[in-house]
Amino acid sequence: MAYHHYKHDQIDPKADRVAVYERHVADLFLRNKLTDSERDSSLLFEQKHSHGAVQFARVLAKKRNLCEDVCAVAMLLHDIHVGLTGSYKDHAQKSADLAKQMLGEIGLFSKEEQALIIKIIANHSDKHINSNDPYIELGKDADLLDCFLYPNAVDGYRAQKTPEIFKIYMERGAKVFSELGIPFVEGK
Repeated sequence: MAYHHYKHDQIDPKADRVAVYERHVADLFLRNKLTDSERDSSLLFEQKHSHGAVQFARVLAKKRNLCEDVCAVAMLLHDIHVGLTGSYKDHAQKSADLAKQMLGEIGLFSKEEQALIIKIIANHSDKHINSNDPYIELGKDADLLDCFLYPNAVDGYRAQKTPEIFKIYMERGAKVFSELGIPFVEGK
């Protein structure tokens, strides 16, 4: 069978359950009527960041031997609240709540997998807190990895975070870049 290219009638949920969610989120974003002036960041950024984080989650999941589908869907939905409402306020927990609802409606993931996805989303903004949970850490790392690849993103973090938190973000960024064999240059 040829690749589905995200066409509704060609996605086989048994063969690509992540694509079912990617298509659903794309449809939600396409119907969203908020203008960029009504948002904390543009819808285009939210789309790019969401899908970039999905791809980095896939890479990190393969490298860390974690469930790729769980990690990919978690990162697809990690900022879903921002994409739909335009607001970053309390977005990690609000995105986790939306994801829980979506996971219940669409299905395709076991209760255990759903719990992992929700846990990743709820904790992804706490990059300054280290946990022993590899799934939580993957969510933080995939998010940061994608963000750090945008020009001037480091300056944005520097402006938004306290110096102590910013230092921890830089350390986390350097660590994940090193894990992937990518040189880490602050501000680039």
